[in-house]
Amino acid sequence: MLPAKMSSFTAVVLDTQLDAALRHIASTELAHFTDFKQSGDKSIIELQPVEASEHYYYLANLLTRISTLISDRQVYRGGKVKHRLEVPTVPDGTYFQSIEQSLKTIEAHFEELDRKLAAAETAQDSHDKKERKAAKKTAKAIKKEIETLAKEERFDLLGWEEVVKREHHLEETKTLFGKTKRTYLLYGWVPTKKAEKFATSLTKFNHGAISLEIHKHIDKPEADHYPGDTGPLEGAIAPEEIAAPPTKQTNPKSLFSYQSLTNAFGLPNHTEIDPTWFMALGFPIIFGLMFGDVGHGILLLFFAMLGMIAKRRKVDAGEMVNYFIQGSGLIAVIAIFSIFFGVLYGEFLGIDITGFNFYVGTEAVYPYQILKYSPFGQFMKEILVQLFAFFDFEGGLNWFLNPFSPYNAWINQLPHAHPTAIWFSAFEMPEILDPTIASPTWILFVLSIMIGFIHLSISIGIDAINKLRHRDWIHAIFGPIIWLLFLWGLAYMIFNYGINFMSWPMTDMLLFLIAPILVMLIGGIMAFGFMDGFMETIEKLIESISNTISYTRILALNMAHAGFAKTFLFIAGVAAAEIMTIFAQLSSGELTIIMLIIMIIVGTIFVLLMEGLLSFIHTLRLHWVEAYLKFYAGTGHKYEPFAFPDRWTTTSTASPPKK
Repeated sequence: MLPAKMSSFTAVVLDTQLDAALRHIASTELAHFTDFKQSGDKSIIELQPVEASEHYYYLANLLTRISTLISDRQVYRGGKVKHRLEVPTVPDGTYFQSIEQSLKTIEAHFEELDRKLAAAETAQDSHDKKERKAAKKTAKAIKKEIETLAKEERFDLLGWEEVVKREHHLEETKTLFGKTKRTYLLYGWVPTKKAEKFATSLTKFNHGAISLEIHKHIDKPEADHYPGDTGPLEGAIAPEEIAAPPTKQTNPKSLFSYQSLTNAFGLPNHTEIDPTWFMALGFPIIFGLMFGDVGHGILLLFFAMLGMIAKRRKVDAGEMVNYFIQGSGLIAVIAIFSIFFGVLYGEFLGIDITGFNFYVGTEAVYPYQILKYSPFGQFMKEILVQLFAFFDFEGGLNWFLNPFSPYNAWINQLPHAHPTAIWFSAFEMPEILDPTIASPTWILFVLSIMIGFIHLSISIGIDAINKLRHRDWIHAIFGPIIWLLFLWGLAYMIFNYGINFMSWPMTDMLLFLIAPILVMLIGGIMAFGFMDGFMETIEKLIESISNTISYTRILALNMAHAGFAKTFLFIAGVAAAEIMTIFAQLSSGELTIIMLIIMIIVGTIFVLLMEGLLSFIHTLRLHWVEAYLKFYAGTGHKYEPFAFPDRWTTTSTASPPKK
C-alpha cells in the first residue's frame, strides 16, 4: 500500500575514477541520481555544474541515426532474442567510429534500394503493358530485398542502438553531478532495504575512490552508517535539504495494469498511500455492474486470453493493439466480473436466459415440482438483501422478500409468472401492483447510490489515514473525519426519510447534518482562515451530493448496454426477414439464418467495442474524479535506478564491428 522507503546518499568520486565508478553503480541497479542543482545544496564547497561533453553530442547524433533507421525500416523489436551482439565492457571512441562506418554502409545499401524502387514505381506509369508488368514485378522484388536486409541487420542495429543508448545515458547522467577540481559530488536515492547492499558493493570497488554517506531515514538529519561508509563528508547537505525522494511502488506484478491506470492519473509521492489496490478492488466490480452480460463477458475474456498469449510471446502489433495486449490481465479480470454480473442479471448477448434449464440461478426439484432458487442464487440474493437491510431500502427488500413480487411469483406458481434473474434485469419492466415493491430499474438506481456512498467513504477514509499518519490531527479531524460523519448522516436521512428534505425531522437534521456542517466550518476557519475554511466547507457539501449522484452512471451504462444488445437482436430479426422477402426466389431458411447470424455478429462487435469502451472510461472516471481527488495527490516522480539495458548485447572483449 505504501511506496518503498528511500534513503538518500551523498558520494564523492575522484575524477579519474568517475566512468569506472558509474559502470559499477550501474551494475547494482539501485542508485537513482538527483540533479545536484535541485538538491538545495548550501555547503561551503563551491560546486560547478558538469557540462555535456562533445562525446555526448556525438553519441546523441549516432543514436538518432540508428533509431531513425530502425523506425523507418520497421525493424521488429519484439520476439525472442536469438542473437546478442558482443560489445566491449568499456567501449571507446574507436568502437563507436566503427559502428558509424558500418551504419553508413547499411544506410547506403538502403538508399540504393530506395532509388531502384523509385525508378521501378515510376516505370509502372509506362504506356507499354509489358513494361508496366515488368516494373511491377521488379518493384515487388526490391521491396522483398529491403525487408530481407532489415531482417538481416536487425540484431546488429538493435545491439548498436542499445550500446550507444547506454553510453549516451552515462554521459547524460554526468550532467546531474557537481564538480570540484579533482572530484565529482553525486546525490541520489536507494531503497532503504537495499542501502546496506549498495554501500557494501561500493566497498568492493577500488578502495578510496568513492567516499559515501547514506541517510537511512529522510526525516532524520543524522546518518546511519553502513559497512563501506567513510563518515560524513565535508560540506555534505542534510537529507531534509535534498529534493523529494522518488517513488518505488511495491505492488505485486498481478496488479501491474491497475498500477498503470493509477500512474496515468499521477505517481504516488513517498508519503501517501498507493491507491492501486483500491483501483484493483473497485474497478472490476463497477465495470461488471455496468457491463454485466455472460455472452459479452465470454467474448471479452477470449480476446483477453489472446492478448495474454501475445504478451507472453512479446508480440508487437502496433501502438493501439499493444495497449490492449499490455492490459490483457486487467481485461481478463473485468471480463470475469462481466460474466459474473451477467449471471446475476440473467443476460446473454442481450437475451433473457432466466427461463432456460441451464440457468444456474434457479432449479426445480422433481418429482414434486418444487420450484426454488439454487444455493448460488440464494447466496447472492442474501448479499443484496443484507446490503438493502443495512441501508434500510424497503423497496429493494420487498422485491426479494414480498411473496407477491415478480421475484417470488414464479416460486409461488402465480398465474403468468416466470423465473427471474438471481438479482434483477434493470431493462425489464415487470408489472408491479404493490407500491412498496421497487422496480428493477429503481433498485439498480438506488444500488448505484449505495455503491457511491461506500466508494466515497473509503476514499475519504484513506484521506483521514494519510493525515493521521503524518500527525496532522487538526486537518484530519476537521477535514475527512467530520466529512465522513456528514456523508453517512446524509445517507441515513435519505434512506430513512426519502429525498424530500422538506419532510425530514428537524431533530435528526440537527444531529446528522447541521452539527457536522458547523464543526467542519469552525474547524476549517481555524485551520485555513475564514474565507478558505468557508469555501472548503461549501465545496465538501456540494461534492457530497454531486459525487454521489455521479454513480448513477452505473444504471445508465447498464441500461444502454442491455438496450443496444436487445436492439441489435431485434434489428437482426427484422433485417433477415426483409432480405428473405427480397430474395424469395432463393427460398431457403438457410439464407435467413445466415443473415441473422451476420447481423447478430455485427451488433455484438459494435456493443462489445462501443459499450465496453464506454463502461471502461466511466469506471475509470469514477475512480479518478470522484474517488482519487478526495485523498490522492499523485505528485511523485518515478524511481529510475541507473542501469544499463542488456537485452540485445552481451559484454566481452569484442572487436569492432565489421561490415
